Amino acid sequence: MGVGTAGGVTGILGAALFSAKNFLNPTSNPEFYSHHEITPKGGLFTDWKTDEDGNEVNECSFWNATHYYAPRVCDVFGVSRISISSGNKAIDRAIKCGARFEAQCILSGEIGFSSPAAFVYDSEQGFRMILAPRVIENETPVATKLVRLQDPSERAHNTLMKFNTSVTIEYINPGNRAVVVETLSGSEAYCVQTLRASVSPSCWLELD
Repeated sequence: MGVGTAGGVTGILGAALFSAKNFLNPTSNPEFYSHHEITPKGGLFTDWKTDEDGNEVNECSFWNATHYYAPRVCDVFGVSRISISSGNKAIDRAIKCGARFEAQCILSGEIGFSSPAAFVYDSEQGFRMILAPRVIENETPVATKLVRLQDPSERAHNTLMKFNTSVTIEYINPGNRAVVVETLSGSEAYCVQTLRASVSPSCWLELD
């Protein structure tokens, strides 16, 4: 997922415009016609091809806002049991995908990781994983912006969505399984809200 600005619209996939509440509240999500199972054959990861040295070759495919991802691991117990090595493998895939397409927001479904997670990039930490983020309601109103979701691979049309400019979330740190509460703003907030929009509402009902 690419993030940038264009004219009067802030940009991060066509032509539908939804309100921010659709992505924060799983019971009011837009009802896409199809659900895409990330790992229909089971497991936590889809298979990626490897090079002659046995390293995975990037095969990420960006969300086009026409379907939901249906992750296999979508409950609190299962998410809490994801190993550090699996977390590192997911981050490594996000790094490959981000480097290939110069993207700073990667969704778990885009890299074949079958649990809901957003991977956000910053210059100090590189890519970090925000696993199973639960949105904490704000006590006061938050400003919203139109966000253009761009497919860095240029295979899909852009989509406009209306997101909160900041969001407070609770999520699991895959490194130590600690629960983290953090307020995100700008592109990181948009990335998490895009993840919430891309994953089946039934998954969030299990996790929230």
